Amino acid sequence: MPRLDYSETTLEDLEDRNFALLPEAAAILECDPRTVISAIKRGEIPATKAGRQYRIPAAWLRATVTGQPAGG
Repeated sequence: MPRLDYSETTLEDLEDRNFALLPEAAAILECDPRTVISAIKRGEIPATKAGRQYRIPAAWLRATVTGQPAGG
């Protein structure tokens, strides 16, 4: 199965979604996916693990990138 390219993912791509996949979150945060995994394990980024994939709340990503509180 070919890997999908998430490198161009933006917040607008998550407009109608509640969660982002790890590579999507890494692209939005402009960092390596391994950095995101480390931050998840340290408790700095909220995430849920579904099977082998991490899901990061889109609301948290929006709040982090825009600097506004989540849910507001």
